[in-house]
Amino acid sequence: MWLINTRTLKLEEFWSEELTPYAILSHRWGDGEVSFKDIQQLDVAASKKGFIKIRKSCELALKDKLEYVWVDTCCINKESSAELSEAINSMFRWYQSAAVCYAFLSDIEIAGAESIEAEIQKSVWFTRGWTLQELLAPKELMFYDQSWNVIGTKRGLANILYQRTGISVKVLSADWPLLSDYSIAHRMSWASRRTTTRKEDLAYCLLGIFDVNMPLLYGEGDKAFIRLQEEIIKRSDDHSIFAWPMPPVFVSILPQQLLYGTTQPGNKRGGTGLLATSPAAFAACGNILALSLHQGHPKFSITNRGLSCKFPAKPYMTDTYLVRLDCTDEGTPGLNHSQHHHPTYLGIFLRRLREDDQYARVPVEGESMARISSTATNSSGAGFMRRNVLVAAEGIGANYWDMSQPDWALSPTDLAIEKIHPKTIRFNVRQEASYEDWYEAVSSRCNGFHIVTDHSSDNISFSNTLFGTSDCDYIKTKAGGGAMCSPPGKYGYIGTLYTAFRRWVVTHLKLGFDFDGNPLCFVTESNRPNEGFRKFEEAWIWEDGGIPFDGHVRSKIDAKGYAWDVERYPGLWAIKGDRREGVSVKLAYGHRGVLAYPVCIEIERRLKDSKWVWEVHLWNT
Repeated sequence: MWLINTRTLKLEEFWSEELTPYAILSHRWGDGEVSFKDIQQLDVAASKKGFIKIRKSCELALKDKLEYVWVDTCCINKESSAELSEAINSMFRWYQSAAVCYAFLSDIEIAGAESIEAEIQKSVWFTRGWTLQELLAPKELMFYDQSWNVIGTKRGLANILYQRTGISVKVLSADWPLLSDYSIAHRMSWASRRTTTRKEDLAYCLLGIFDVNMPLLYGEGDKAFIRLQEEIIKRSDDHSIFAWPMPPVFVSILPQQLLYGTTQPGNKRGGTGLLATSPAAFAACGNILALSLHQGHPKFSITNRGLSCKFPAKPYMTDTYLVRLDCTDEGTPGLNHSQHHHPTYLGIFLRRLREDDQYARVPVEGESMARISSTATNSSGAGFMRRNVLVAAEGIGANYWDMSQPDWALSPTDLAIEKIHPKTIRFNVRQEASYEDWYEAVSSRCNGFHIVTDHSSDNISFSNTLFGTSDCDYIKTKAGGGAMCSPPGKYGYIGTLYTAFRRWVVTHLKLGFDFDGNPLCFVTESNRPNEGFRKFEEAWIWEDGGIPFDGHVRSKIDAKGYAWDVERYPGLWAIKGDRREGVSVKLAYGHRGVLAYPVCIEIERRLKDSKWVWEVHLWNT
């Protein structure tokens, strides 16, 4: 560490910041700054415009009985990459260890000013990335205007600084604030409106605030901020690092119709990963709190398959999961919080890509985040909440969700997901999903069923006992069939069909999707419809953390393609297809064996009216 002797104005080297007391300067760089090489020759240094800042800092330090000053322009040998890396990784600590910091605001003048508050509001010093740590780290911070007149101390100006920066008075008033008391998202919000000359410095200037170290790679651009977050999650299991609203570009190119594959977006960008590309993504995250769990959080890991994480999740629509993050926007920032003290969690949407273990973060119906009631994790399984709009409110320091749009609850009759307990799933999330990979995965999703039979349409009827016609689309066809599909938010059971077959009095077919988006079909044969429905109600059980049809309620399919009725429920078949390939079976009885004319059920992917659906074909052999 190089320090300037306040009497000789010459550099002296120290191997630790603890060896001698020193003052430190905070300022904005301008033209004519004095470099490390310049300061070696005082006549050269004195000819530079920036030398006056060095001289004034030394004068102030001498008044404070300090023998040394550190100034970033000339106390770092930037020609040495090793020394530059050491300085940037140590800088927060150096500001923290200084006896006093002098913040020079070169663009404001207190004399004759209308008010100090107005002057501070217009100073660019508060918009620079590097000055954030220079505001937070020092125990003693004195502000000076362009004429080196005293403006005040950090502690004395705390309320004005809060209005300018959004950083709480508690943080600004503490000698050494414990920044780890504040969630990652909250701390990121402090940097969200700040800029740096080089993109990489948006990450490097935050190293000390998150107590991490990493090598400098100028030229990597936005990847520096990704690396910063990867270093943070190596040390922290705080879910709030994922709780940022997606940029408008992703929301604007993902209208609802795109989810069904009917729209080609003009901007070829795919889904995004779990990590933001800039602190600006956290502009609306100033109220987000991390929630602690008694059992701790599952670990995160960076793999060649993406960021691998385990989250509690519920299916939201085909191949799309609503993932619960252990953080909330309700509570008091800076305090430790337990999950049991808050009514809501924050959630995000993850969608499976072409490969089964690959996911990308996506918005659904223009929304990139959700609020989830904590009651959704209890035995009743009720209480999902969704917020319509999550945007940053206008104005400096107003880091909170825009509450102008009302929340609304999804009742159990609106969303079968309510009946499913969340299941902890491991997601591998790619930071960058290619447009082609992502769009193909989106456009080929099946969100409903098309029914085809070899009987007349008079033999088909539809029961919308759970969904009204506005929620579940069912259309009879003259060819003897119908279609029904589930819009986003409607999951699990979609509807029931009654179909008359030769040699069978009535067959009820109950259709839907399981937790992983596989097509499901219940079939029951009975002379008495009420008995058939009783079997449905007993067997349509969501168990084992949300996966139906496993264990004792799933039909066995033999090598010849015969599906046998469930042993516990004679006359009931529970058939599960593959989310890519569907299923094709012939129904057989456990107590009667294979019939001469078995009913055949085939579920396969078909493109109908520009939408992918599962076509359910029913016939007698």
